[in-house]
Amino acid sequence: MPFNSLPRDESRDDIPDENSGASLTHAIMAGLGAAFSGGLAWAIGWPIAVDMNDPAFNPLTVLLGGALGYTFYSAARAVIARRRERHGAIRFRLDSTPRMGGTLSGVLHLSQPVQPLGEWRVTLRCYDIHEFSDDASGSGTRDHRSEVWSRTQTYAPEARTTLPVTFRLPASVGPKPTGFIAPQPKGAYFSAKVHIPMLRKSVVSYNSPPKDRIWTLSLTAPMDGPDIDAQFPLPIRDA
Repeated sequence: MPFNSLPRDESRDDIPDENSGASLTHAIMAGLGAAFSGGLAWAIGWPIAVDMNDPAFNPLTVLLGGALGYTFYSAARAVIARRRERHGAIRFRLDSTPRMGGTLSGVLHLSQPVQPLGEWRVTLRCYDIHEFSDDASGSGTRDHRSEVWSRTQTYAPEARTTLPVTFRLPASVGPKPTGFIAPQPKGAYFSAKVHIPMLRKSVVSYNSPPKDRIWTLSLTAPMDGPDIDAQFPLPIRDA
């Protein structure tokens, strides 16, 4: 059977690229930024004084500058995302629900033949999400993502519409997620308060289990223009 002619099985799960539709999202944000900037400019009035020592200077001018910067930034991201979307839609079709210690297998489908300038790279990554707090009481918590496991497969730089993917999953990548900051256990437990200038101190626990764990599959390839960079969240959970 030709490599690019794998049969379509509607019973399997399709996972879309997380970046699909990004151009529309960025375009909407650029439009909102432009509308907000226009409203600020109308409120400030013309001419707009930019010299802070000018008696006519309006503090809203600073906010207007930030709004304009965000508008142009979002517009640029919309253009880049739109150029990337011209490569076509990409989805990942799982053969079966993956389990720890088992095998992740499936097929990456591209909606049109794509010829990259270099190797195709498919990377499976696991991230632990740890929760940090601003003090020992656990208030002011925030999340931090750290990579704990990864494997990469490469493919020849040929025009493709499909790429078969198979990874052997580890039996474990560490303590199972708890879903929240676990209470301090009895026995050996190491924590540290980190003081950073201009920022609040943080409580860091080095041997506590993660709050959550996520797995992602990425497909990248260098192109003439924006590179292919597709991301797929995977439903892998500890047994």
